[in-house]
Amino acid sequence: AVARLEEALAVTGKSASHGKIGALLVIKSVCEEFGAAAQPFLLPLLGGVLGASGDKGQKLKDAAGDALKALVAAMNPYALRLMLPTVYECARHDKTEVRVTTLNLVAELASGKGVDAVAHELYDIVPVLSELMWDSDDAVVEAATAAMTACTDTARNKDLKAFTPQMVNCILNPDTVPACIHELAATVFVQEIQSPALAVTVPLLARGLQEAETVIRRKSCTIIDNMAKMIEHPEEAVAFMPRILPLVTKAAQDIPDPEARSVAQRALATLKSIEGAALQNKQMNPEAVQSALLECIAQLPHDQAPKEGFDTVGGGWRTALRQASEMCSVLISNSNFEESEWEAAVLGP
Repeated sequence: AVARLEEALAVTGKSASHGKIGALLVIKSVCEEFGAAAQPFLLPLLGGVLGASGDKGQKLKDAAGDALKALVAAMNPYALRLMLPTVYECARHDKTEVRVTTLNLVAELASGKGVDAVAHELYDIVPVLSELMWDSDDAVVEAATAAMTACTDTARNKDLKAFTPQMVNCILNPDTVPACIHELAATVFVQEIQSPALAVTVPLLARGLQEAETVIRRKSCTIIDNMAKMIEHPEEAVAFMPRILPLVTKAAQDIPDPEARSVAQRALATLKSIEGAALQNKQMNPEAVQSALLECIAQLPHDQAPKEGFDTVGGGWRTALRQASEMCSVLISNSNFEESEWEAAVLGP
């Protein structure tokens, strides 16, 4: 059944409209009827639903909007990580309407039920939104800026809160970077720095480290050093490294002023110490989780074990098991061990 829905959404041309509308109505109805239980089977159709929002017919667009609303309402917020590859693909779609709809979806999740999930994924999300804030279409720029604003708000760091509008503005207006760096460098960080707070500063600090003025590069390194020292758990910083560490390394090597270079070297030493500790932190992966779950299933009494031929909406218990493994992996990676959230992620509300 799911394969047929996917095929219907993929068909192009005028004659495809009725089939697409029918598929979208089915998705909406199944999500409303089964809720979270439908997620493993219908979440892979997200790309087709978003793509339909760019079609010309208003009835088709309305059906796509209704299906998307129902799908988002049914999904667990932590399924966001499973959605991101599709979200990124649709955010770069050749149709403006699809890009805007996708960006509006990100903003909606960040402002509502997905606030915590979005915060944990900011390292991946922020670079994509930064890119789209320079899109050639004004509607996309507006939607990307709104999404970025909503996403940066999920960081919820009181030391950075006053600066987040400026940091978003720096992406659109690079000439404001020096002023923002000057202000942020004067900030005394008192709250523990976690990955969302680091993620929202990456565009600003990356630009600051590439400024021509030595004083801006120096102050960027000061900010990085101050923030890094407020990180209690090394794994919070591991995704900070790919973009920022090479730039700090370069600054520590080629800033001509000895005093400014020493500041960069100090920041580099702090990052290196965190990097080394972070690499020792192992994160669970879906395959390992699925293996553990299969071991548990193998020990079930015969009358409780799922049958190989068992089938539900369109993928059987193995489809549900695979997504349960992915959801568990997300929670483990986020160091979230709240029993209620595990039950909601695996069993549904």
